[in-house]
Amino acid sequence: TRARRTPHAKDITAKQIRTKPDSVISLPTGSTPEGLYNLLILAHKNESLDFSKITIFNLDEYWPINK
Repeated sequence: TRARRTPHAKDITAKQIRTKPDSVISLPTGSTPEGLYNLLILAHKNESLDFSKITIFNLDEYWPINK
């Protein structure tokens, strides 16, 4: 379920940020990732997860993309 995957996704994302602080990360938009975002906020507040050097691109789905 999404509830079980969300903490795992937070751990993967946080590990990436700690390992490579200048990472470029693409994150989805909408209500689906809200649990992940909430856990990342808590990691920032409680675990000093630093977002200051990362670059984030928000991923939206556009189909079809006309050239």
